[in-house]
Amino acid sequence: MENENPGAVQELSGVVPRTADRSFTIDNLQPDTSYNVSVTTESGMVGSLTESAPRVVTRRTSTIGECDILVVSTTTDSMMVEWGTCPGASLYYLDLDPVPAGFAQRLILSSQPREATLTALDPGTKYTVLLRISSTGEPVSTATSYTVPDVPTLTVTQGVTQLDLQWSTQPQLSSEIFLQSPGETTPSLVETVFSGVNEYTILGLLPATPYTVSVVNVVGAGDTAKRSEPTVRMRNTGTE
Repeated sequence: MENENPGAVQELSGVVPRTADRSFTIDNLQPDTSYNVSVTTESGMVGSLTESAPRVVTRRTSTIGECDILVVSTTTDSMMVEWGTCPGASLYYLDLDPVPAGFAQRLILSSQPREATLTALDPGTKYTVLLRISSTGEPVSTATSYTVPDVPTLTVTQGVTQLDLQWSTQPQLSSEIFLQSPGETTPSLVETVFSGVNEYTILGLLPATPYTVSVVNVVGAGDTAKRSEPTVRMRNTGTE
């Protein structure tokens, strides 16, 4: 095996005897690093062995470090996690905080893929995943993420120069309100409301004019924020 970086030296990682087992694990590699892995076969007697041409593949190790756990994706009711190898671990245990109704500790054999999808979660909720190598021991790693908020239901009531919006939300969510006027190709952000506010009036519109409004529910802030799909409504303002 050879690290693909310039100046790297090829090293023998192991020898597999002639058995039915044709698998081999290379340990103690660097995360997020590309390696050239070559395999050759030998035949004949000791002293007169012939070696095949090497078969070479290039693979990159995971970005996840040793014993680190990472949330790789979320939906409204699920969270997919991956984690790095913990030396000496034969079993991995996954827990959630807070604990959703009906959730039971997940147990994964070390021989299985180091990934899991945790389901039946609540939308728009902050969860911490705890990785353990014993069922009741201290976590060796944790990862925190939000599930995606539900798509809001949205009711729009027209006025002559305004549109009154009301939508579904939760206390921990903020909501982004967008408006697209005739002739515009993309909607513009009108307002962001916080702390579960679920109504807003867009003022100063033209009478008898079609407008497109949309609302997105948001949980968290910055890079960790999760946004629902928008709920979109097209409405005409009233006539004078």
